[in-house]
Amino acid sequence: MWIRSQNKMILVEAKIIKGIDTDLSNKGKRRYKIDVDTVTEDYNIGIYETEEQVIQVLDMIQEHVENTHFDSLSCNYLTGDGNVQVPFQTAKAVFQMPAISEVEAMLSKEKEWTVEEILKREG
Repeated sequence: MWIRSQNKMILVEAKIIKGIDTDLSNKGKRRYKIDVDTVTEDYNIGIYETEEQVIQVLDMIQEHVENTHFDSLSCNYLTGDGNVQVPFQTAKAVFQMPAISEVEAMLSKEKEWTVEEILKREG
């Protein structure tokens, strides 16, 4: 999966998304990081202020993965026995790590339920 970092300076093909990792380097204030492993290196792709924000972002990444359209392609691979077609899949989309303000807006929207929505949820 391709992910663009929160600061838009890094575009990586993530092999493993590491969940919540705390960082105290900001004047002793706790921050929460999302790191990814690639084939060769680890990258910090986003820093958030609360654990709730990180969980929201991981939920967004999961939704992106579940809803990403994959194209089935094939390529010719020359072997000792001649050409062999090898199928593979490629994703069409890159996930952009959201800013803290975007995550907060989403979280506050989730908390602002109408009376009708609350009654529906309580069934």
